[in-house]
Amino acid sequence: MKKITLIFITALLMLPLFPVKAENIQAGDLVKCPEFLSVYKIGTDNKRHSFPNEAIFFSWYNDFSAVKTITLSQLQTYSLGKNVTFKKSSLFKIPSVPKVYEVIDDDGGVEWIKTEADFYAKGYSFNKVKDLSEIFWMDYKEGVVAGVEYKEPSLNTQTPNRADDLIIHYAKSLIIFKEYKKFFESTKEFVNARIDHLNNRINIFNGSILTEFPNPNLDPDLSKSNSMIGIWNKIINIYITDHNKDLVSTNALKNIIELGVTNVNKYILSYQNTMDFYLNNPNENVDEESYNKYLEGTSILLSSFDKTKEATNKGMDILWEWDAYYKKEDAKIFETKNTLVNYFSGEKLKYEAYQPTLYQSYSAIPQPTINMPIFCTIDHTRFQSFVSCH
Repeated sequence: MKKITLIFITALLMLPLFPVKAENIQAGDLVKCPEFLSVYKIGTDNKRHSFPNEAIFFSWYNDFSAVKTITLSQLQTYSLGKNVTFKKSSLFKIPSVPKVYEVIDDDGGVEWIKTEADFYAKGYSFNKVKDLSEIFWMDYKEGVVAGVEYKEPSLNTQTPNRADDLIIHYAKSLIIFKEYKKFFESTKEFVNARIDHLNNRINIFNGSILTEFPNPNLDPDLSKSNSMIGIWNKIINIYITDHNKDLVSTNALKNIIELGVTNVNKYILSYQNTMDFYLNNPNENVDEESYNKYLEGTSILLSSFDKTKEATNKGMDILWEWDAYYKKEDAKIFETKNTLVNYFSGEKLKYEAYQPTLYQSYSAIPQPTINMPIFCTIDHTRFQSFVSCH
């Protein structure tokens, strides 16, 4: 299963990001958008149908070559339909039920293979049996033998409870939020270190103003010495002005990042509390309308975090341009310093305390991996319910 999941994740990450025009989407097409984790099949009912896990997807398709990328707004024009079920002739079992089921059509009809003898008589092997979470059992209809009309559920006549689906949605969202949290916190750490370094440079420059060093053999009236000192002081003042401008930009970027950290922490806590509530209250009902509102709210949140991430990266690009400028600046400073040291007969000057620092690119900061597919299941025990994701 881990090997399949790794292939599934890798393949999805390699899908093209350029959206396909809406008029090019037809019934039967596979679609995804960068903001969401799922691959959908567009049905003849003009709805999008989700694949609950990778095993179901691979029962229909060998790879992702047919998946088309569309925009979020295009995806939202298709309402959610029922989940895609295993393809006909697939085998699956439910972890808490000691039965193996055979899928007998492409619309979720299944039959229980009652004995091991029947199983082997059909030429099956147990390594072909896939796991299906209990929460997706309602996607299937169980018959006695192939060709017999299905038994429709007789008890569940109320609106389906989407609480388990909401728990899984929140579990997936928490993983993505925590990716953003790592990004914002790592970037904030980088920016704080950079602010400290800029302040250190400014302090060093402020202590680098030269005093008059007489050189009576070359400059009896000190006119040349004072001229050179004046040039140096102008250079230093330009660099201090540049550094102060850089500090303004860096602090503005820091404010954006801190807002990202605050918001992501707030929503991690909110989503965790809501998920825990529904896990601890399995009878609490979530109707279809409420569930869709939760999905829409998450989509808006992810979009806002992505915009904050983009603004942060653009700001970091500007800072990196400043750092490239400082590398050239350091070379000029040392060239000027050597000229002054030679003129002043090798006297040890105050600005020699300054040492340049090589800057490193911020590209080492991990970007949030928000496009990877995440699969979650809920286990309901007698005393506790819990969700697990991979």
